[in-house]
This record gives sequence, C-alpha cells and structure tokens, in this order.
Amino acid sequence: MKELDNHGTEIIALKDFTFVKDNYFVSMPKDSTRKLSEGDFLDLLLEKKLVVRTNEAPPPPPEPEPEPEVVEEDPLVVALEGLIEEGNPENFKKDGTPKAAVVNKLAGRAVTTEERESAWQIALNK
Repeated sequence: MKELDNHGTEIIALKDFTFVKDNYFVSMPKDSTRKLSEGDFLDLLLEKKLVVRTNEAPPPPPEPEPEPEVVEEDPLVVALEGLIEEGNPENFKKDGTPKAAVVNKLAGRAVTTEERESAWQIALNK
C-alpha cells in the first residue's frame, strides 16, 4: 500500500482518520492540512465529510470575549453616596464633609480619618 503524494488541492481534515482505497491510503489528524490530487480519491474524502478544501473551510471560531471584571463597590463609598443623595445638612460639617460620627454609624465601626476622606472623594467623583 502506498500513501498518496502531498500535492494538488489543499484540504483540511475534519476529524482524525485513515482512509484506504485501491492500495492507496491517507491518514490525517483533525485540523491538519495537506495536498491531494484532484480525482476519485479526493472526491470520496469530500463525500464522506472527512475533509474540506481549505477555501471551503469554515473560519475558526472567534476568540471568546473576556469576562468583564467585576468590581465590588466599597460599602463605605456606597453609604456616603447615600448621604449625598439624602442631603440632610445635619450629617455634614460646615466644610461640607460628612461628620465622623455619622460615617461611623453608617459603617457600623470606627472609620479612620484617612479611610473616610478617601471614600468621600470617591463618592463625590461618581
């Protein structure tokens, strides 16, 4: 038995296969390419849907879209946004920043000055 020459029409294997006919054979792993001469042997491979011509091959599937990055909002920022929406002047100092006691109550803990100021800037800029 002899393997068919690698010349002629370029084809792509749709699955792993070995095909034998009239003392000739061809063996190809899935998605591999090679060339075969036009004729009965190639026609049989095409008919049995073992291969397709490269110009008939479907395009590769598109790359999957990257998963959107889920960013969890800081609960302190969310609480401060609520203060802004509420707009109760009793919750704010004369300079317009939230009172520490109000922020601590909303957070359910003692919030550091740095934390409070950082969260406040984020809440203001949303």
